[in-house]
Amino acid sequence: MKKIIVIVFSICSYVCSAQNFERETEDIKVEKKGFYNVLVTPAISSQLNTDFSDIRICDAKGTETPYILTKEKLNSERVLKNYAIIENTSEKNCCTHLVLQNSAKIKIDNILLVIKHADVHRKAKLSGSNDKKTWYTIKEDYEFESIYGNGEVAEVKIVNFPMVDYEFYKLDIADSNNAPLNILSAGYYDYYSEQGKCTTLPSPVITQKDSAKKTLVTISFAAPQFIDKLSLKINGPVYYKRDVVVLTPGKKNKELQQLAIIQSDRPVELFFASLKTKTIYLEIDNKDNPPLQIQQVQALQYNIYLTAFLNSGTYKLKFEDKKASLPSYDLSYFKDSIPSVLPVITPGKDSIIAQQAGVQEDFFKSMGWIWAAIACVIVVLGYMSVKMVREMNNKG
Repeated sequence: MKKIIVIVFSICSYVCSAQNFERETEDIKVEKKGFYNVLVTPAISSQLNTDFSDIRICDAKGTETPYILTKEKLNSERVLKNYAIIENTSEKNCCTHLVLQNSAKIKIDNILLVIKHADVHRKAKLSGSNDKKTWYTIKEDYEFESIYGNGEVAEVKIVNFPMVDYEFYKLDIADSNNAPLNILSAGYYDYYSEQGKCTTLPSPVITQKDSAKKTLVTISFAAPQFIDKLSLKINGPVYYKRDVVVLTPGKKNKELQQLAIIQSDRPVELFFASLKTKTIYLEIDNKDNPPLQIQQVQALQYNIYLTAFLNSGTYKLKFEDKKASLPSYDLSYFKDSIPSVLPVITPGKDSIIAQQAGVQEDFFKSMGWIWAAIACVIVVLGYMSVKMVREMNNKG
């Protein structure tokens, strides 16, 4: 009886763990053995589970080939760009006057000072000018303090002023009750971004509804897509700055993805972390301004690769199984040993895996047989229980 139970449970276990991939790509031909990046195209990724658990590389015999799933990404770096200090004077019992020159007239919204000593707390006034004669107030009575210090040098950042592009900036720092600041340098933080390689997704359908002070934009794709970035082309006034709520469909209500700001002096871009969805909603707060017109939306996906060592021969990608779990390969422990630059293989078209003519559904993949196996287990356990009770009664 124990053997019967073991066999039945083994069948159930096999049934539950069996992989049943529904699609496969055309043959991938490899001429020379080595490591490759096999591109997971949007046509493939749109059909995968959200954790990418249901994709495999199989050789001509159907044997799995280990891989590491890698993805391009956006790299951002903060860069300090210096200003020329053309005036640095101290007025006794009053303040320090600092004049900076922004010769390129770059638009900025922050200024950073590098000073001696870390314990700083002062009030300041910031003004801007294009001729050093007429000065326009940017921010008044601004309190600032050191944000970083190692005992010798400290950074003081003045932030949260409107984006401006004056050639000259004058900073009046109140220090009547303190010794003047020893300002070593001044500049602003700029951000350098290098985007990873990406693929443009199929163009979505855009609908827009304008109501009192609100605009609802619906961005719809033919199939769910993994979206990393949306780039919007907008027709609006010369200057605008609007708050945006980004939502996606949820089980009951719309789910909040992020809050964003779109404005006329910056590229209108929204970034996501591999958001898989078929629909995105943008709720734009127009306040008392006329609505913006969304002319075009471009959706992008950072390239996804299966990094694997392939021998010369043919391979296929098999994928789409809702019940699949993530594979566990030894290769993941040797990621650092794989060259960083690899040739890329782009798979061809995919198709449904054909069933052999005249063959019924696989025995081990049929839900009917699963329930039959469970019923057998119940019957066997019931029979054994009755038998044990009778034997105990007879001995009594």
